[in-house]
Amino acid sequence: SRIALYEHTQPRYVLWEEVIKGLDIKGDESVLDVGCGDGTLLIKLRKKQGHSGALFGMDISSGILKRPINLADSQRLNIDFIVADAQHIPFSDNSFDVVTACHMIYHVPDIDNALLEMARVLKPEGKFALSANSQKSKSEVLRPLKEAVAKRFALSMFPDATRRFSIEEGGDLIKKHFKNLTLKKYRSLISLNSPDPYVAYFNTLRSLWDDNFSDSKWSEIIEFVEKELREILKREERIEETNIFGIFYATK
Repeated sequence: SRIALYEHTQPRYVLWEEVIKGLDIKGDESVLDVGCGDGTLLIKLRKKQGHSGALFGMDISSGILKRPINLADSQRLNIDFIVADAQHIPFSDNSFDVVTACHMIYHVPDIDNALLEMARVLKPEGKFALSANSQKSKSEVLRPLKEAVAKRFALSMFPDATRRFSIEEGGDLIKKHFKNLTLKKYRSLISLNSPDPYVAYFNTLRSLWDDNFSDSKWSEIIEFVEKELREILKREERIEETNIFGIFYATK
């Protein structure tokens, strides 16, 4: 649901395409995607790019892996998906030619240890790519909306992931474990004539904000969010804000 919001951006950047393009891989490398989510990067790499190397995806959520596992098996894509923690990657040293981590590092409790683990399993001179958001991203609508919800319902402020890791400050952490670091930045405009994609996005924040929200309380919050978004539409005619992210590239 969160990914779906970015389908309304111009220009439209497809993250997996940008990551693969920036890595400039040959096509036979062994690849580990840490925090692979729905497996899109690996599945597209095999199907669209014809990649012949060994592909591994890992995520801490067994639920989110059901779809890519079923898809990979049904289409005989020969991709291995495993449930694992980025802080304890279950592979030996120097196992992979390429390691990727897309929009996931800020969810890890010990970010430094996760980066250390990714470097450990990467081969010498192997390629590394990590994507993350900017602290300035989605500051016109989504951030004020979170603040309005916190104020209206007397809640603690939503834990902004970019305060834990962003393209502005994340480079220093990566440099501790990798070399030849570069960053490519992307900027686009989210533009909507309906509140629905934002409501769907906001609805996914429930457990990230507070696991103890009752159904009735959360329904009240979502109603408030939709009302606020409709007020923006009425006033501005569209819901628009800037989306900014970046992809770090490095080697071991």
